[in-house]
Amino acid sequence: YDSSATDAGYCDYADSGYDCAGVCLNDADNDGVCDADEVYGCDDSEAINFQPLSTESTDNCLYPEDFEPDCMFDTTGDGYVGTADLLDFLGNLGSTCP
Repeated sequence: YDSSATDAGYCDYADSGYDCAGVCLNDADNDGVCDADEVYGCDDSEAINFQPLSTESTDNCLYPEDFEPDCMFDTTGDGYVGTADLLDFLGNLGSTCP
């Protein structure tokens, strides 16, 4: 014990991964979240796979329009727009949609 000692404002032992001021030592992107604590995921609230706890975007957000069919007028789902698809359309021509 030294009664003449003063507190110089330094810590004796910093938490693992942090300096004495509480700043993360391993934060490659400088976002204030330690690399080991990053939560990866889609950070866009408009996406269908939005991850609200995400701290690091993975740029893999999915939107409803990403799931539109490649062949819009293929009503039979056979990968080909043909006569059957046209007949489906004509059969519904003038119908009221819900």
